[in-house]
Amino acid sequence: GQDMAPAMAAAAPMQEELSAITLEVKSRIPDTSQYTQFEGNLEERAGCRYWNLEWRDDAGNSLYVVVARDGHILSYSRYRNQDSTSVSRPDGYAPQIEQLDEQAIREAAQSFVDGMMLEGESCQLEELDRSTVTQRKTTSCRLSGQLQLHGLPTVLNVSVTVDLSDMTVIDYSCSEMQDGLMADADNPAPTVQQDVADQLLAGTLKLKAEYTTSGSGEENTAVLRYLPVYTHDYMVDAHT
Repeated sequence: GQDMAPAMAAAAPMQEELSAITLEVKSRIPDTSQYTQFEGNLEERAGCRYWNLEWRDDAGNSLYVVVARDGHILSYSRYRNQDSTSVSRPDGYAPQIEQLDEQAIREAAQSFVDGMMLEGESCQLEELDRSTVTQRKTTSCRLSGQLQLHGLPTVLNVSVTVDLSDMTVIDYSCSEMQDGLMADADNPAPTVQQDVADQLLAGTLKLKAEYTTSGSGEENTAVLRYLPVYTHDYMVDAHT
């Protein structure tokens, strides 16, 4: 009993963190009351620690969420047991979607994505990806957009998939999962103005004379031009 005491003491804070992060996630995703089993575990990837949360029910349906310890929901995947939830036509295919209600799809996806955003974050989804829509078997489509922070674009992308049969989201992901978490953002108002940054970068650019082509076909001619020599990628810190 005494040997187990240190382990139990160490586990208590982690259990408290799991409970807190689970409540936070449940407040931002669709209702999970249909599930009867829950499990959560902590995992480290590329130096960052994530909570893996999983809900299941006795019918084989499940929900899987990956969330960072700061509350960023990085992925959401809902799986349905097709034997218990699908409705098939006599020919064996899923019900055919005759006409896409693009506005309803967009509204469902955007509403879900808005719930994933933390303070200062936003994402305006672009047009739906029609390549993800097939009329014979798959009844879902995907939309994507660029994550913005304080109204400024980031390098991170958001993807969301909507089930066309009931307009619910079945998959969501943010590329923070692959690119690593963004730390607390600094002041979005730069203290270094763009013209100053332009001058700083101008000194890093070297040019070389090189013949390039101009025109096409029989009118294609060689033109001598100065081209930039790419040796390094330079950036200017917007605050320093």
